[in-house]
Amino acid sequence: MQDPVAAVAEQACGCRADFAHGGLITPDDLAGYQVIKRPALTFTYGAYTIHTNPPPSAGGILIAALLKLFSAQDRAGLTHNDARHAALVAEAMQQTTIARYRDRPADLPDPAAWADWLSEARLTPDRDALQAALASGRARTGVPEANGPASTTHISVIDEDGLAVGLTTTPGETAGYM
Repeated sequence: MQDPVAAVAEQACGCRADFAHGGLITPDDLAGYQVIKRPALTFTYGAYTIHTNPPPSAGGILIAALLKLFSAQDRAGLTHNDARHAALVAEAMQQTTIARYRDRPADLPDPAAWADWLSEARLTPDRDALQAALASGRARTGVPEANGPASTTHISVIDEDGLAVGLTTTPGETAGYM
């Protein structure tokens, strides 16, 4: 008789689970797994409403902060992927990373903390720092990061026709990025 966990894996994804060769996830891990349903982190960017993964994952709230920083900048005259556009994207990402390590509160899993983390009062100093970095014309050096894998980020998009795509990057900051 087939292991019930292997049967679920085969039915769900068409793959065969092979626990005979070891690994980090065991049949007991899968049998004891419980889904934790959390409300999506929802925010607007221009004319779009974006629903993304909520804390305790950092990815969604960092995407929201990044887009809020990005949208507050004057983008008139920028061409997608020209040098000035690339500098804006890189510096906005850099400032978001700085804010992550500087301001991440312990209570971020609480949805009430999300609004505070994304508030105008908390984002204003980051907008000012981003503007100063762009005005200097010089790229900033990277911020110190934790050693080893730190997180995973997942983005899912569903269009009006119901077509969906998902993108997951891992192991986080230590994987290297712009």
